[in-house]
Amino acid sequence: MLPTYRREAEFYFHVAPQTTMLLPKIWFAGTDTVNSQRIFIMSDVSSEATFGTPLKPWAPERVGEALKQLASLHAKTWNTKEEECPWIFGKDGSKLENPVRNIVLALLEPAPWRAWFDGKVRPPVAKELLNPDRIRKAFQALWKHADADQKYYSLIHGDDHVGNTLTANDGTPGFIDWQGLQYRPSVLDLAYFLTGALTVEDRRKHEASIIDTYLEALHKEGGPKLTREGLWDDYRRYSLQGFLWVMTPQTMQPDEIVFAMAERYSACIVDRILSNCLKFRVATIRHPESRNRSVGSYAHGEIIVKLEMTDYLL
Repeated sequence: MLPTYRREAEFYFHVAPQTTMLLPKIWFAGTDTVNSQRIFIMSDVSSEATFGTPLKPWAPERVGEALKQLASLHAKTWNTKEEECPWIFGKDGSKLENPVRNIVLALLEPAPWRAWFDGKVRPPVAKELLNPDRIRKAFQALWKHADADQKYYSLIHGDDHVGNTLTANDGTPGFIDWQGLQYRPSVLDLAYFLTGALTVEDRRKHEASIIDTYLEALHKEGGPKLTREGLWDDYRRYSLQGFLWVMTPQTMQPDEIVFAMAERYSACIVDRILSNCLKFRVATIRHPESRNRSVGSYAHGEIIVKLEMTDYLL
């Protein structure tokens, strides 16, 4: 985790000046690369802004405005080369290891999983998702896809939930806590923030238009011109990232926050599963004799072999 301690100072020194994002005024930012430490001094913004909390979901319009902020970061660092940001790459040219992956795998181990989900009080999670082996396979498939297909790569916030936001007195939203800065798929920031910031009902109703708002801002800021249809499969995949909230222990976040976020991300993942089930079912009705390696066999337009979660999500 030590490299992440430098990330915030490096963000404010190297990246922030390139963007049009709302950010606190920084008076000094410096790093000690030998000991992986950093110091940055920012203005006291307590009188200039209010801070977000996951307990208070945002209105769709406000979520769209926040994603415009992230679009500036993504566009200005789209397909960044190592020579442009050597500080975020390892000495051998490979990206620094993503600590989130190790955290996910650790939380999926039997002991922490049982401690969290076998008790009387546990997050409101759909029963379809209470299988750690399936969740592990889904995450591993997601990571494999992310490492192999880098068409949406840019610098990303990496932990862009409402608890890491501020809103200026004029209503402009922005992001704080940049320790999770990394070179990863920009769509990860999009899916993670949008799902966690909205109520389940608002996400289902306004998701498409908010994605369009983000894509328009991305192109306006100098990024590629993408379509929602072209982005959708990857957006759907990266919705899984929010399951990390479902597994978040009390030592990291209080129950009321974890439960609120778990409900939103769990519902979203189930929506993705149902959406893919419908796709498979339509294909089956049209081609009742066909076979698929992950689906199994069909008979009379009915699926008779259960799909795996990796097929639902990926």
